[in-house]
Amino acid sequence: MKFVVRHLLVFLLTVSTSAFAAGEKAQPEQIKLGAFVTSLHNINADKGTFSADFWVWTLSSQHAKYKMNDSLEINYSSSEFPRIFSNQNTEILNQKITLQQKKVQSVFLHDFNLEKFPFDTQNLQISFEDGLLNSSLLEYQPDNTSGFDSAISIDGWKIKSVNLRKDLKTYDSNFGNFTAPSKESYSRLVLDILIERDAPFIFFKLTMGLFLAVFVALCSCFMPTISEDIFSGRMGLLGGTLLAVVVNQQFVDAKQGDTTAVTLIDMLHMLGMLTIMILLILTSISRFLSQKESISFSSVKLDRVSFITMTSFFIGFSLLIVSGAL
Repeated sequence: MKFVVRHLLVFLLTVSTSAFAAGEKAQPEQIKLGAFVTSLHNINADKGTFSADFWVWTLSSQHAKYKMNDSLEINYSSSEFPRIFSNQNTEILNQKITLQQKKVQSVFLHDFNLEKFPFDTQNLQISFEDGLLNSSLLEYQPDNTSGFDSAISIDGWKIKSVNLRKDLKTYDSNFGNFTAPSKESYSRLVLDILIERDAPFIFFKLTMGLFLAVFVALCSCFMPTISEDIFSGRMGLLGGTLLAVVVNQQFVDAKQGDTTAVTLIDMLHMLGMLTIMILLILTSISRFLSQKESISFSSVKLDRVSFITMTSFFIGFSLLIVSGAL
């Protein structure tokens, strides 16, 4: 009986030890990764790119076989420009932690959202992912010492925050390895660089021509249409202001960059065009009324109502559009 009990205990101990070892083996290797941005420049909405210089480092167990240069992938970089690595270094800290670090200089891709231009913010992203081991074998942990150099100065922009966060990237492919699952997940860290436009007077620079053109168009309501010469001059004036708005729109397009989105400035210009078009119609109606003495509602009264109504219309909707962006 004792013999049976003894062998049963040995069997249970062996099974529990094997299960514990399997559980330990199932845990992915933990690698701490950090990044520190030292320069941010050439933010180009036309090309959808920005340039960044930063340090990236990893901290791993001294006995780990992880090699940053062999497996770490830095995503979203543009293929048109070379990626430069410098100051690569490896050292042992406290005789137990391996520090691997290098400096990276590259041009990265970004899909600029210009709907609220020029009051827009952009979340520039750089991701770090392992190119060899999936999430079951390796997991990145963000280093809380990551950040950016507060001395960085960007023309027209300012950095609000830099944050390194965990992410998991799943690919709907096993990349040719038919023995692996049809989907593969890889540990990823994403460096979010949140910037906002720092040009308080650019809004007035881009819209000054628009507002002046609409103001002149509104003032045309004080030109009586009873005279054919004045009526012709008034219609020509409105046509000129409409052309001025179109030209100003082209100037803005050159400044804000090529985008398929309807931006704040685009909406204001469309509002200005609509206002002038309505004024053109009201001017024609005013001319018609000036020729009809039998109609009690005079052209002068229509012009006054038109000025008050269209001024309120343009200012009201302009404030609504701008406040929505802010």
